[in-house]
Amino acid sequence: MLDELDKNIIKELQEDARKPFNLIGRKYGVSPQTISDRVEKMKDRGIITYMTVMCDTKKVGKLIRFLVGINLDIQKREIVKRELKKLDFIHSIFVTTGAYDLFCIGLAKDIEDLGNIIERILPEIEGIRSTMTFVVTEETKNVYEKYF
Repeated sequence: MLDELDKNIIKELQEDARKPFNLIGRKYGVSPQTISDRVEKMKDRGIITYMTVMCDTKKVGKLIRFLVGINLDIQKREIVKRELKKLDFIHSIFVTTGAYDLFCIGLAKDIEDLGNIIERILPEIEGIRSTMTFVVTEETKNVYEKYF
């Protein structure tokens, strides 16, 4: 289990993964080495799986965020998941309940790129029966899984 210091370290790093350990340590009354050791232990235990950077998608040339609901042949779900994981433009894949078997979040350069994705690339994947695409028109909140 995580103690309060571990939770606080995670919270600090989720706000800024580059935050110096000496600043985190000072805030919680421990040494930078204690913070470093705790982070390494949480990595070893699989609690911290990776530390990342979030980009402004428009500034890196990805202008359209989209969501895709996918209905599939349930016997081919693992094949579909494996093929979707290979696609660089798909950033998240969720197995879901409700109207769709899978839901994906992705980024496209422009409307032509999105058209190619939904009309040519996705239909080629064995096991996909149908898709419904939703274009994000406004992003109101985007927090990368904050837990504490």
